[in-house]
Amino acid sequence: MTEELPPNWARTSLGSICVPVRKTDPRACPDLEFEYIDIGGVSPGSGRIQATKSLKGSDAPSRARQVVHAGDIVLSTVRTYQRKTAIVSAELHGAIASTGFSVLRPAPGVDSRFVLYRLLSQEFVSQLSPQQTGTSYPAVRDKDVRAMSISIAPSAEQERIVAAIEEHFSRLDAADDSMAAPSLRAAQLLESALQAELRTAKLHSQPLSDFLTEQLANGRSVPTAAEYGLPVLRLTCLKNGWVDTSESKQGNFGEIDHRRYQVESGDFLISRGNGSLHLVGIGGLVPHGAHSVAYPDTLIRARVDPSRLRPEFLSLIWNSRIIRRQLESQARTTAGIYKVNQSMIGNVLLPAPSPGVQDRITRRLELVRQTILQLDAGVDRYHLRSASLRRSILSTAFSGRLVPQNPDDEPASVLLKRIAASQTTEPKRRGPRHDQ
Repeated sequence: MTEELPPNWARTSLGSICVPVRKTDPRACPDLEFEYIDIGGVSPGSGRIQATKSLKGSDAPSRARQVVHAGDIVLSTVRTYQRKTAIVSAELHGAIASTGFSVLRPAPGVDSRFVLYRLLSQEFVSQLSPQQTGTSYPAVRDKDVRAMSISIAPSAEQERIVAAIEEHFSRLDAADDSMAAPSLRAAQLLESALQAELRTAKLHSQPLSDFLTEQLANGRSVPTAAEYGLPVLRLTCLKNGWVDTSESKQGNFGEIDHRRYQVESGDFLISRGNGSLHLVGIGGLVPHGAHSVAYPDTLIRARVDPSRLRPEFLSLIWNSRIIRRQLESQARTTAGIYKVNQSMIGNVLLPAPSPGVQDRITRRLELVRQTILQLDAGVDRYHLRSASLRRSILSTAFSGRLVPQNPDDEPASVLLKRIAASQTTEPKRRGPRHDQ
């Protein structure tokens, strides 16, 4: 059943409201510098490009092919449920984007921000994600993205909708920042206290591999069970140095494999990959009394000798600056995902005081850690509520209920006809160029 559109709205395909985007090969100009946008530089769900790389043409990766303009929208075709979709700012006009993006350039009369928010909406993502193919590298094709159905408001109403969305979102952003502040201050206090304790301790550094009782082990990739399955951890289980075993899903595991990958109290789990450099390689300790749950291939399991390295001390120091600097300097990015491997993890140098000193430091700082966990639990609850409100705002906006319709607005159908007419008369460009 087709959803009824608000007055003067029209339905069309996403590709029909966009103009072509030129391809290029920056290696043809080896000395020319350019800004490269890859998938890892887009913050999930934020609509913003947070990081780019300055490269010379001679160093351009093979995926650097799409010249973008201010107002373009880049949508990651890989793992679309991550919502790595963003608008290109004026500062990035002329940058080159990865072919891992579908680059969408709205035609005149179509507000880029209107399209951006539509693509970030849960309704759009829910329709696009099932079209992904592949298991280890699930992705959609550019033509799948452009074939997606989208409802368009009149140009004037698009502007009113965007203004209303951004007013609501700015209030939520301010509330998000105020909620996160106490937790951030507590985390900074813990880091400062830890560094002070380590400075007063008699230290020597040793690689993690020296403390292992068995080899580091990746988990197993397992699809979600359609009906009945056995519990497997999600990547979101890692929280402030601990593993929350309730953060799990039903995996399509057999009994034997589930036992093989089942975690035990004292296991330390480390993230193999993340879209954020600051989160790749974070770790957490499986607590006592953990549920019977397996770990997936997104995590690496470390089992240490507790007589030499207390698991609680490892949990305390692993996410500290001294470890983060090592991991972030070694992480490699592929298709927008930063990754670490067993070799990198095993070579991480740990500050290793005596077991007695480890116990003393852990006892002294445990109260601060518990305070952070309680604060973060409150922040998590708020963020769930904030995310729900944002989804509701977008749903309301694109059903035509966020702002009133004006019967004097030019109908979207007229806009679509004008776009179609301009695309049939526009001459095609020939030959590669690299216009910055």
